[in-house]
Amino acid sequence: KPWIFKHIEHELRTGVTLPAPTRAERAAIALRHAHITVETTNLPEKVAVRELRGQLSKYVLDEPGSKHIRNQLARVETIADVEAIVLPLAE
Repeated sequence: KPWIFKHIEHELRTGVTLPAPTRAERAAIALRHAHITVETTNLPEKVAVRELRGQLSKYVLDEPGSKHIRNQLARVETIADVEAIVLPLAE
């Protein structure tokens, strides 16, 4: 939940609890996470993306009761694979 620090800061400053991010917002954050990881690692893209698989599933991008997106993310090999799955959800 990389947004947790923003939520904590906001609540401490204002006393108001922010709502949880929408699915589109979570997808956009997950995609940014993937891009930053691939751009800043010394690992080959394929290795970096494989390491991201478990982290991306934590963004809970599936519809309630579904595991379709999570199952797809568990098999990604490239940043293009991640984009193909996550980008449509971020719109």
